[in-house]
Amino acid sequence: MTEPARLERRVGILEAEAAAYPKPPPFHPSTRYPEYPFAELASEPNPVYAAVRELFRILQLDAERFGSAEWNPLGALIRPGDRVVLKPNFVMDRHYTGGDYFSVVTHGSVIRAVADYVTIALGGSGEITIADAPMIDNDFDRILRQTGVDAIAEFYAGSGRPLGVFDLRVENVETRDGLIVRRFKLRGDPNGYVPIDLGAGSELAAISSFYRIYRGSDYDGAETFEHHNDRVNEYLLSRTVLRSDVFINLPKLKTHKKIGVTLNLKNLIGINGDKNWIPHYRRGSPRIAGDEYHSANTLRHLESLLKDRFKEKAYAMAQSGSRVGLLVARKLRRLQKSVVENTSLTKIRAGGWHGNDTLWRSVLDLNKILLYADAEGRMHDRPQRRFLSLIDGIIGGEGDGPVITTPKPSAVLVAGFNPLAVDLCATRLMGFDPLRFTQYRQALALRRHRLADFDPSQIECVSNRAAWCDILERKDELLNFAAPTGWRGEIELG
Repeated sequence: MTEPARLERRVGILEAEAAAYPKPPPFHPSTRYPEYPFAELASEPNPVYAAVRELFRILQLDAERFGSAEWNPLGALIRPGDRVVLKPNFVMDRHYTGGDYFSVVTHGSVIRAVADYVTIALGGSGEITIADAPMIDNDFDRILRQTGVDAIAEFYAGSGRPLGVFDLRVENVETRDGLIVRRFKLRGDPNGYVPIDLGAGSELAAISSFYRIYRGSDYDGAETFEHHNDRVNEYLLSRTVLRSDVFINLPKLKTHKKIGVTLNLKNLIGINGDKNWIPHYRRGSPRIAGDEYHSANTLRHLESLLKDRFKEKAYAMAQSGSRVGLLVARKLRRLQKSVVENTSLTKIRAGGWHGNDTLWRSVLDLNKILLYADAEGRMHDRPQRRFLSLIDGIIGGEGDGPVITTPKPSAVLVAGFNPLAVDLCATRLMGFDPLRFTQYRQALALRRHRLADFDPSQIECVSNRAAWCDILERKDELLNFAAPTGWRGEIELG
């Protein structure tokens, strides 16, 4: 059996047979594999299940028993009785502009295959939970229906092995004409939440003097800097995640306008229960310590200030309880969008460019918490849970992600046991230079609560495509994703 230290440095890249997902859910395999723990099979081919299985074989997991009924590829990671969390990318319940929804979210067929191998490793005891916190103004039940996860959960329950499916958000909103008109509480994590204050150990501590211009997922800036200021830097962590023994990250292979790519590191935004506890950008231009947009033009600054103040006033009118106030607010919001946003001096707004100096800090904080915080939120010097990543790149998303993606049929899966190692390889596979991303440069520079205890040169990549076995050195035979608008010319190889 491969020693744990070497396994952590290993990354597998599988070139699948086709860039296509199976139908319908719950995505049974179409072949009765010797290790398969259920009786049901699909009548139509399921190439994704076969691809996940082959990827585990390429990673040389439990290699001695492959092909037998005793094959247990995740047995070195998962023990009977463990609590296992599967974290997909369920960012939205729709493609924002009506495009291919599966260029936005993790497909249910990937989740099902991984869940089956977790089931084998648990050996009849333990827990499996699928959990995420989508963006606000999204219907979690609709996400489950569209991805097929509701059918997966129903199948597992009927087989006597129920799994949990949790929406980790504490709050959702209703929007009309791009205006938040109502906030309402959600059930959230049934196990509750743990506030974790990293204090001076936060990556945000270096810019804490600018906390009053922090902005979170919407325009309620006061809530964001209540939790991140010159005294505290705290996040609202899902207790289900913190009490897990094993965390399996199932991100999407896609680009992101605020941080470049959204793979393992960025996918952890979804373990925090309240989006406004996460600084996403700082209002204004770099000239005034902001990173909302790149221009230092005075007119652009006035536009930003107007939009910020306008949204606050419009929201107050919408919340006043007056039907007339709501009607006026919505009309004013439509006017503001048509006059200001559609005639903007730049298409880059809300920190959607390579100069965003805020979001990567929140992302690294959440990754440190995931690896080093115990079930009560106390930070330790040794990792507190085991980790696996499997990135869904069967159909990726390029361009202005994470929600306005252009489909990128890629037919790949990427997996490994260290989040940073997998992200470095996946980013290079996409045709980008990982060292041009602040999140990766700073992750590699961490001295405490490190995300990897090895140098990138020590990463061992294995693949069924020979050219990808030295992926971190390749400049050809890559997928060449289109970068987000605000990142073009900044991250591409060469």
